[in-house]
Amino acid sequence: MLVGEIATQSMATKDVETLHLLLRQWDRDFPNTGDVTTACIWADLLKCNSVVTTYCPSSLTPSWSLYNAWHYVNLPVALPPSRLPNPVDPAALLASNLDGSANHVLTGIFETLRTTHSPWTANHALRLFLHVFGDVHNPLHAAAGVSARFPRGDAGGNSFVFRKPCVTTNLHAMWDSLAGVYGSVNWSPDMTTDSADRRAINANATRLLRQYAGLADPLSLNKWKHVSYVEFEHHLTRKDGSAYLTQLFVESHDVAARDAYTGLNLTCDIASSVGTCQVACPSDAYQHQVVGTAEAQLVRGGTRLAVILTQFARQLRQLNLLDDDNGRP
Repeated sequence: MLVGEIATQSMATKDVETLHLLLRQWDRDFPNTGDVTTACIWADLLKCNSVVTTYCPSSLTPSWSLYNAWHYVNLPVALPPSRLPNPVDPAALLASNLDGSANHVLTGIFETLRTTHSPWTANHALRLFLHVFGDVHNPLHAAAGVSARFPRGDAGGNSFVFRKPCVTTNLHAMWDSLAGVYGSVNWSPDMTTDSADRRAINANATRLLRQYAGLADPLSLNKWKHVSYVEFEHHLTRKDGSAYLTQLFVESHDVAARDAYTGLNLTCDIASSVGTCQVACPSDAYQHQVVGTAEAQLVRGGTRLAVILTQFARQLRQLNLLDDDNGRP
């Protein structure tokens, strides 16, 4: 949700409210997901078939698992990785994807929002985009470590289970949770604007924007902020290696090779379960690196998302998708 809140704080009020008018149409079926920040959790809520996990406190248990592979791509990183990975052809790297469909999902959403006149479709597309675009800035949603033990990849670090005691259970969780430094702050169905967790999310986003105020965007998305939607879509999704979304996946993959898979002891003990192996808990130095790298990725993701959502808001107004309640699921 931090990516969504960073985006919200980086946008014009008019554009934020446009998005909220659309998202609120689903308040009855998906309570407390009616703003950009809380809607970021929606794609995980869809997966819930119980109320026992931290992202599934809803009694509705939608039990929709068909989108699970839409949250990531598994671009291969040879283990152990080179500290400075060799440059690769972006299109070729994306073509080597071992699993996951995040690239197709994001591209498809841009195409959908160019022409749809269905509020339901627009709401669905926006909610998916909020989540998946944020996920992709976690390097282990864009890469998979490949080795003799894991020739088809390590499922974005999920296969490397840490020996206890450790702050997280596995490598993927280490990056998802920023090594646990943000504690248990999370979404809940009864979260309000005044609840402690929501205030913490807002404050953390404000702090990160201030702390990383000088952070450069190597992909320079902001240069297309004011072009037409059709031109914006073209720059982000064109069918070659120069497309912005292609460059984004390559960037996140390279962060994984440079930072996520480096500095670890990946000597594997006896497999703890099928497809996993136990490894040493990462050092304090590695965990500190996780925090710095992941925070920078959050800020990049949020400020980039603000540019895209500004385009989406204009397009929603252009398509007159905010005038009725027909967008309810």
